[in-house]
Amino acid sequence: MSQLTLNLNLQPTRKAWTVSELTAKIRDLLAKSFTDITVQGEISNCRERSPATSISRCKDDRAQVRWRLFQAAAARHQVPSRRRPCK
Repeated sequence: MSQLTLNLNLQPTRKAWTVSELTAKIRDLLAKSFTDITVQGEISNCRERSPATSISRCKDDRAQVRWRLFQAAAARHQVPSRRRPCK
């Protein structure tokens, strides 16, 4: 009688992602899923990081999103002056 060996890997090896791999994957997934969106909410915590960049949060009563707004993008999307991004 022959013996049959069966190896079951119930806990497969998990891939250790680098930070660059993870952020690239997230960026790709978001870019494919959100091609043209409009976000409505309250803008808060605005801070100018450089003459061409500001950082703020857009929030509603249940969630918030932190984002970086570049001057060139603001001009394309008709965002009010970056000198007063929160008003």
